[in-house]
Amino acid sequence: MTQPWAPAPCVSGFHTFQLKYGCELWGDGSKGVFLKYAYDGRDFISFDMGQETWVAADDGAQVTKQKWDAERSIAQGLRAYLDQECIEWLGKYLEYGKETLQRREPPRVHVSDRPSRYGLTTLSCRVHGFYPRNVAVVWLKKGVAVPQETIQWGVFPSGDGTYQTRATIEIDPSSETDYTCCVEHPSLTADLRSNVMLIVGVVIGVLVLVAIVAGAVVCLSKCRVSVPGHGDVPIPQCLGWESADLLWPGWAPTPIPTAPGVSAVWLPRSAAGPRAAPWGTKGQFALGPPSCGS
Repeated sequence: MTQPWAPAPCVSGFHTFQLKYGCELWGDGSKGVFLKYAYDGRDFISFDMGQETWVAADDGAQVTKQKWDAERSIAQGLRAYLDQECIEWLGKYLEYGKETLQRREPPRVHVSDRPSRYGLTTLSCRVHGFYPRNVAVVWLKKGVAVPQETIQWGVFPSGDGTYQTRATIEIDPSSETDYTCCVEHPSLTADLRSNVMLIVGVVIGVLVLVAIVAGAVVCLSKCRVSVPGHGDVPIPQCLGWESADLLWPGWAPTPIPTAPGVSAVWLPRSAAGPRAAPWGTKGQFALGPPSCGS
């Protein structure tokens, strides 16, 4: 295809003269064209398709504008190429690449969370495996989009012909709020949503349960006594049990105090029953206060 470009301006020394041109074909049948020049990295002059005239970007391009406007054949040739031949070739390229250009791969979403600074939590929404490249990802707080709080990390190739991106948001984990990652993509008929529900009450409940278990372990450790020949033996009165038979056969409690701060003792069981006081202090083992809090 022929490309009737305008001649470069005559200048002396070393300079940069750049050209940018193209044509556009939209889905509704409309089309657009553009052609412009830059001189030493700055806009210099552009072509007005509708008027078939040149538009100078600064005073330095006025001489070139007047010269090119005077040569009508240049404007006519450019119009014919951009409006006809360029559009025809663009249509052919679109047809050749239709299978690739119209390919649709839906995105896959993975949501995760991790501790952040200052006691906050970072929610991360990773979107991957989608094609084409254009995608919109935003976090919703109670169903309302919060784009100002959403941090976008850009769209990058995945290496397999698809793309990936990530969007994060920092939140206060102490607030009972549900967060949703919302994804919009041309392959989807409706937006794709992935929820994260943060309920602090569950966390608090787990902490309370841990505290209860820890307290029970401490209480049980205090409610045992070392008995010669029998090792560590639990104390029924501390645990609220009534009979020593449930703990250690052959031993029974008696309410006879034997020392300051001691409220119960253990005596070997006799045939007379669990409260065989005649045994006196022989064989007694002071166990300490019955309360776990003592």
